[in-house]
Amino acid sequence: MNSIPPFAISPDENATDGSYGEAVRDRLLSEAMRLPFFASFMPVTTRGRPIATEDLPILGCYLGEESMVPEGDGRAANISFICTLRLNWSIMVAESNKEAAEHRLECAYVALLYGLWGNPYLTSHGDTFDPDLNVGTRYNARFSMLPRQSARTVWGAFLLNNETPVAEKQWEIQVTYTRDVSPRIVHTLDEIDITTRFPPHRTPEQIETIQQIRQLITFTPTPRK
Repeated sequence: MNSIPPFAISPDENATDGSYGEAVRDRLLSEAMRLPFFASFMPVTTRGRPIATEDLPILGCYLGEESMVPEGDGRAANISFICTLRLNWSIMVAESNKEAAEHRLECAYVALLYGLWGNPYLTSHGDTFDPDLNVGTRYNARFSMLPRQSARTVWGAFLLNNETPVAEKQWEIQVTYTRDVSPRIVHTLDEIDITTRFPPHRTPEQIETIQQIRQLITFTPTPRK
């Protein structure tokens, strides 16, 4: 039996608004761009976008693999999953001096590490809305834990002009949440029509000779408070 971490939630995703993982990624990147260190950086959300020299420095956050395992026993209840999403961060700068480049990347890494995980709204298990900035995460997207993180520096990459030396800090994080895909009940019970069939163990013809009682019960919806 799989055990789910405390405070995990069931996202209410919408096909027109994107996935829950995308909502988490977008909020993390937007909060990272609010940090003073990244004031001169350009945000990027897809590796499919070519990077040119004039784009540097960049701060990228890319959706990676999302793995899902059943929540609880496989056939014990409605279908829901414990999801672990990989988010791949890329901090890229143009710098011919490798010592200076490494120091800048490490400063950026520390800014992300404390700027994101020290943010009480991003890591909230209840409400991600920030009243000071008047922003929240789509779906109120929350995650219950960060099971793994890894970081490394990559050297020797070149841009489209094949001349500009760049250095990159790659930071991979994993976030865990639940995805509930159980049926959504859209029909309401408006009325019940009850008719007796007395006495029992008689034929339909015999029952028809006896006056039966009919009761129609109507339900009035009560708005939620």
